[in-house]
Amino acid sequence: MRQRDAGGHVAEHHAHPSADADTKQWLFSPTLPYYYIYNPAYAEVWTEHVWNQAFHDIVNSGAELEQAANKALKRIEKIFAKYPIEQA
Repeated sequence: MRQRDAGGHVAEHHAHPSADADTKQWLFSPTLPYYYIYNPAYAEVWTEHVWNQAFHDIVNSGAELEQAANKALKRIEKIFAKYPIEQA
């Protein structure tokens, strides 16, 4: 028997119309890792959510766009300085 919601409508198996295609792509198609796994500096930037913090500063703290971007870029530069790239 199919489940029905409060309005009496039959609940769909997937909430999103492309869920079947998405699932097939991720399970059965070749995939590539996210690019930041190849760079430990950017992996740390990603982990610290530097750009998300900048967005938060703008939205919740009323920071100016340029001020928030400069703060994020300074943090990114500091993180990248910890991981120098050696020349071959």
